[in-house]
Amino acid sequence: MNKQTYWLIGILALVVIIFIIIQSSQPKLEETASSTFAEFDTLGITKIKLDAPGNEKDITLERTGKNWQLTAPIQFSAADRSIEFTFKSLAEIPKNPDVISENPEKQHKFEVDSLGTNVKIYKGDELVADFIAGKTDQMRAHTYLRERNSNKVVSVPGNLSYIINQPLDQWRDKSIVNIPGEELDAIEIVKGDTYISLARQDTLWQVLKNGEAITPPEQNKIDRIVQSFSPLRARGFAKDTEYLDWQNPQVTIKLLPSGTETKIINFIKENDNSYYTKVSDKEATYKTPSSLLDRFIEDIK
Repeated sequence: MNKQTYWLIGILALVVIIFIIIQSSQPKLEETASSTFAEFDTLGITKIKLDAPGNEKDITLERTGKNWQLTAPIQFSAADRSIEFTFKSLAEIPKNPDVISENPEKQHKFEVDSLGTNVKIYKGDELVADFIAGKTDQMRAHTYLRERNSNKVVSVPGNLSYIINQPLDQWRDKSIVNIPGEELDAIEIVKGDTYISLARQDTLWQVLKNGEAITPPEQNKIDRIVQSFSPLRARGFAKDTEYLDWQNPQVTIKLLPSGTETKIINFIKENDNSYYTKVSDKEATYKTPSSLLDRFIEDIK
């Protein structure tokens, strides 16, 4: 055999090995009837309740108009991406998923017992789905589910447990403000004894530093500052911040949009890498990277 033939045999052997690995990772089916997810769909869902063993309290998400809100254990806007991923995963549940087992003794193996996350889904007041999301298979390509009043353990595509079994803060919207750049008329920044203001004049921006006009920075830097607030995202949330003196912040940014109320964002330094952050119309205390503020000041110099 020539060298090319050896290469072809080697490639074929590799394909066979990969196929065997993938097949061995798939759950082995028992001879039993299919599950009862046939009637489930995501249209019209208004509430999702999650009882995960890793969370201190149940998490409840409810739709209000077009938006989703956390309603328990706290009231807060829900993170759009988390909601989007959840709905995408729920929509991928087949009408008749493969049934893996009906043996109650095997529920612990698939973590569809007390180790799993209880998911309750409502359309209005009607409970339309109530199941336990357990572990995934070895390839993380399938998730094991069990309906609450059934012994059937089914396998569905995707990693649903990873999507829904998140800490509370991951369900919270991290947008501090969300103002499109074209709606901003002015931005004021106060840091120590430095006061900088940017005011829109038609398509141009006038920049003042401590009350005196300065040459505006390049347009791309102005655009970068203006677009930073659509949205301005935190990297997380702070707790136990009652001791912070918000009457004396180290940095204040005032945003003056056209047609809506002024937003005031205050910053107090946590450490060299982070600032505690609070906006005028929200109770939450956020955490933002110090590099964000440094960039604002640097772009205007």
